[in-house]
Amino acid sequence: MERQWEPQRQEPELFNEDNMNDLEEVVELKSTFTITIGGAYGLQDPDPVQGKPDCYCLVKSVGRELHRTGAVQNNLSPTWDEEFDVFEHIEGDPLEFSLYESDEDSAKYLGRASLPCASFATQGFNGEVWIQEAKRATGEACLRLKIKVSGMADYPLNQSPREFTMAVKRGPQHKAWGLDLSSQLRDALFVEEVRPGPFLDANEKSGVEAELRRFDFILAVNGAVGDSVKMMENFGTDDEVVLRVRRPTHRALVIKGRSPSQPLGLVYLRGLKGQALVVARLDAGFFLEWNNSVADEDGRIRTGDHIIAVEGRHGKAHELVAQLEKATNFQLSVVRPAAAA
Repeated sequence: MERQWEPQRQEPELFNEDNMNDLEEVVELKSTFTITIGGAYGLQDPDPVQGKPDCYCLVKSVGRELHRTGAVQNNLSPTWDEEFDVFEHIEGDPLEFSLYESDEDSAKYLGRASLPCASFATQGFNGEVWIQEAKRATGEACLRLKIKVSGMADYPLNQSPREFTMAVKRGPQHKAWGLDLSSQLRDALFVEEVRPGPFLDANEKSGVEAELRRFDFILAVNGAVGDSVKMMENFGTDDEVVLRVRRPTHRALVIKGRSPSQPLGLVYLRGLKGQALVVARLDAGFFLEWNNSVADEDGRIRTGDHIIAVEGRHGKAHELVAQLEKATNFQLSVVRPAAAA
């Protein structure tokens, strides 16, 4: 029987230069949005006996992990500045940011922040988000975030107001305002604590953008401007106050190379009072040399700066001095009034 001729079957060429380019075009994913986790501040140590924790942040959307930051060692005011892309996100789902203390045996929960989809889906986001369920002082713990959505060339400008006005009335049920204030600055009051009272009640009604928070600066009280003594007097005599408030700028300064025997060169305002060290001036010493070595002006210590934590630990002013005196390589947490818009 004569064998019929059959055309030779050719296997398709799976990978060549042409179809590889096509393949790359097919599988290339475009990010839905990009997130930068700046850092957190205001956390308190859940277990001071064990020493300072290593903090990291876990980012999820409806239980699905999107990113895990590195752990910042020995710090409760961590700075990550980690940027990552999100390629898949279901419209309407919030972003969840959980903070943990990492150690060799387990991860201890420190708190969480949540950002609704409506807050970033169209215009992006640049600001601070409250850390909930954290062991913290009232109105202190926050997470700094930036988000840009697909098509945006850069992150939006910071959306948090730098300055605002609030009016609060003290009723018969309140004997005090519930504020711990420092009048060390001549032209402003520094909010060291917001305790139960008229302002905490007002915060619950005002929304996060107009809340009085720890570390805010009060610039005016009932017409008294630029005079911290007169502002304090108005708090004592008036049952209704109108405040002009300036938000703080938080800076985490990474300090290296100090010898324990080298003088700091910091002179503080009016003794060691309250929960912060207020820098009056810089004399010859380590920090004057440090400032000369730092190109970024925002990364330098300034007159009027409030040092609120050393190596992530808050405390009374004399405790902060003791920590500073023995510190060599450390992170310094500083607040100063935000620049006027």
